[in-house]
Amino acid sequence: MSAQSALRITEICRYICFYVKGNRDTRYRNTLGSLARCSQAFSDVALGALWEHIDSLEPLMKLIPSSALERGEGQNDEDDNLLQAAELARISFHSRRVRILTYDHRGDFSYRTVIGQLADYPETTPLLPRLNSLTYQYDFYSTVPHMIANLDTFFAICPRFQKLTLQGRSPYWSHRDRDRDQTYFDVLPRRLPHVRDFVIKIDFNVPKLHFTAQFEHLRSLEIGVAKRYSGQAGYLQVDALQAIAGLRNLESLSIGALRISPWPPVPSLAGFPSLRSVRIVQGDHEGVYALLSHVTSPFLSEIDLTLKHQEYDWKRDITPCFTLLSTRFGSSLESLTWRAEKSGDFHSDAQEFRELKTHFLRPLFSLSRLKHLDLQMWTNMFSTEWLIFSPQEAEEMSRAWMNLESFSLSPNFSYFSLASLVPFVLGCRHLIYLEIPVLFVDDHEIEMASDIPFVNTPPRFLELKVGIISGGSSSPYADHFRAYLYQVFPRLRML
Repeated sequence: MSAQSALRITEICRYICFYVKGNRDTRYRNTLGSLARCSQAFSDVALGALWEHIDSLEPLMKLIPSSALERGEGQNDEDDNLLQAAELARISFHSRRVRILTYDHRGDFSYRTVIGQLADYPETTPLLPRLNSLTYQYDFYSTVPHMIANLDTFFAICPRFQKLTLQGRSPYWSHRDRDRDQTYFDVLPRRLPHVRDFVIKIDFNVPKLHFTAQFEHLRSLEIGVAKRYSGQAGYLQVDALQAIAGLRNLESLSIGALRISPWPPVPSLAGFPSLRSVRIVQGDHEGVYALLSHVTSPFLSEIDLTLKHQEYDWKRDITPCFTLLSTRFGSSLESLTWRAEKSGDFHSDAQEFRELKTHFLRPLFSLSRLKHLDLQMWTNMFSTEWLIFSPQEAEEMSRAWMNLESFSLSPNFSYFSLASLVPFVLGCRHLIYLEIPVLFVDDHEIEMASDIPFVNTPPRFLELKVGIISGGSSSPYADHFRAYLYQVFPRLRML
C-alpha cells in the first residue's frame, strides 16, 4: 500500500481515465476497457470512471443474458431462465459503480419490464444503489401516462437518489405542452419526496411551479428554458415565486432566460429563509430587485447576476439594486458577480460620465465581507477623456473590501492607473487575483510608482490579468513598468 501511495497510482489512473472517457470513440473506450483488465489498482479506478456516468440503461442491459428475464405467461420462478448467482454478482459488480444516469424516455422506456423483474432479486434491489443524480429526458411525443409510469421505474432503479433533472424537448411552441405536462409535474413531490436538488430545463414553456412547495427537503432549484418563442423570454409569475419563496430548506436558486414578474410585498411571507446562493441569467433589473427584496435569509453569501442586453439608466435601474445589496446582505455576502451590458446609440455626457465613475461603486462599499467581486458594467456613453481612479479612490476601495481574494472589474467608464493599482492591491492584503481591461501608464504614473516602497515581507503572490496597457508617451520608463510591479510584488504572475 505504501508503494502504491508513493506512486500515486490512483491519481494517475484517474487522470488517464478523464481524457479517455472524454472521447466517445470506440477505440478509446476499448483502451479504457483494457485498462480495467490490468492490475487491481488500475482496474477499480478504470471501471469507476467507465461506469460512474452512463448515458442510458443499455450498458446495464447488455450484462443480462438475452433470455434470462424473458418470462412469458405461464412461466414461474422455477424455470431455467432465472438469473444465476454469478450473473447477479456480475450485474451488481458494475451497477454499484453508477452514480449518474441519463434516462431517455424514448430509448429506455422499453426496459421497464426488465427493471421490474430485476427488482425481484435482492442482489439487484435497488438496481443502482449508489445513484446520486438522475436526468430524465422526454420529448413532445412522450405521453403523460408513460411519463408517470416511469416514476415506478425510477424507484426500482434507486429510491434514494437526491438530484433529479428534467429535460423536455419540443419541436415548436404550444400552450398545450405546458397544460398537458402539468399533471406529471404535480405528482412528482408525492412520488419522489426524497429529491433535494431539482433542475427543470425544458423548451419554450415553464410549468406552474406551485408543486415545488411540496418538496419538503428541497435544497436547490434550477429553472431554465432551452428554447424561446421568437427570442422572447417567458415569465415567472407571482404565484410561482411565492411557492418557491416558501421552501424552508432551499439554499440555492438558479433562474435562466426567464423574466421575473413584478412582485408586490407580502408581509406575512418569510421569503427564502435559508437561501445561500442566487444565480440569474438573462434577467432584468426589475426582476432582480423584486426577487432580492423578498429574501429574508441571513445566510445569503453568493449572488451571480447576468442582465440581458438592453438600455439601463445607472441611477434609476442599477443604483437601487446596488443599494439593496448593501442594506440587505452587507453582513453575509461574500461573492458578487454582476454583468450588465448596454446596447443602443452611444452619446456623450461628460458630467454624467464623471459622476458615474465617482459614485457607481459606493453603494457596494458596505459589503465588507466580500471575497470575490466580478463587475462588468458597460454603458452607452463615451468620453474623450481618460477617467482614472485616483490613488485616494483606490485606497478607499481597498479599505472597503479588505477581505477581497479575487477582483475583476470591467467597466468602459473608469480604469486603474499604475499609481492607483498598487495602493489598491497593497490595501487588499488577501487579494491573489486581479483582472482589469485597461491599465493606464505614462511618465507621471511611472515616477509615482517608483517611489512606492518594495513589499518583500512577506512576499505577496498575485495573478494579474490586463487586457490593454495604454501609455501616454514614448518614454523609456513606459517599457519597464513591469519591473516596478515585480519589485513591489516579487511573486507576481502576469496573465
